[in-house]
Amino acid sequence: PRNGSVSGPDLARFIQEAVIGTKLADNLWVDGGIFYSHIGTESWISRDNLTYTHSLVGDFTPAYQSGVKLTWQATPTITAQLDVVNGWQIISESNSSKSAGIRIDYALLASTVVSYYNYLGDEAADSLPGRQLRFFNGVGVKTSLSARWQFLAQADYGTQERAAGLRSASWYGGALVGHYQATPAVAVVGRVERYDDRDQAIVATGLPDGFRVNGVSLGVDVTPAPRLLWRNEVRGFQGAHAVFPKQDDGPSRDDAFAVSSLALTF
Repeated sequence: PRNGSVSGPDLARFIQEAVIGTKLADNLWVDGGIFYSHIGTESWISRDNLTYTHSLVGDFTPAYQSGVKLTWQATPTITAQLDVVNGWQIISESNSSKSAGIRIDYALLASTVVSYYNYLGDEAADSLPGRQLRFFNGVGVKTSLSARWQFLAQADYGTQERAAGLRSASWYGGALVGHYQATPAVAVVGRVERYDDRDQAIVATGLPDGFRVNGVSLGVDVTPAPRLLWRNEVRGFQGAHAVFPKQDDGPSRDDAFAVSSLALTF
């Protein structure tokens, strides 16, 4: 986003990651700068995820943050993180408030990690009267049932204050992903998901009932060489209203596409 002025709008938007940190004590680190968000179960980097495209819950939560984070390896199975940041998906500050969030990852088993994360911050510009406090919570589970089967589940819920006279907005989303390694070189992955933001706190559509969408996707990943990954995915959506633009026929309740990616990792 080009809003904000501290670091210059034409500089900040080109920075993906810039962090400096130091060890404060055994198992305790502090880092400051621009870093990947503590929210969610998917990485900003598609190769590191079970699916090529991000889930809706991943697309509509921050991919990055700017500020300071404190990471504590409490036990061999529990990692806790505290973030104090400029805001929701913001590099250059857009108001005088700071936001905060925590994340806790618990390695329940060698093959299963359970995560909790949240966010609390004022999303209103200083020029607006009052505040618009956003409070967001989410949980995620990653598990490997065997060498062939992996699963990911995520559920998010958020609320936000609005202008005087309006009730608080709320939204929720969830995704379930299954990944099957059919052969050493070929994997099949499927996903079902739901995103409901009828109050348009995150996704503005201009429609009375906001953004309420179900989604499904099916993908095939091929690894012809250790550093080469060819990913193919077919994805479809169905909305409660016509929220998807179509070039010839106007908005539609449905949307679908296919995507293919060939990635070489160094």
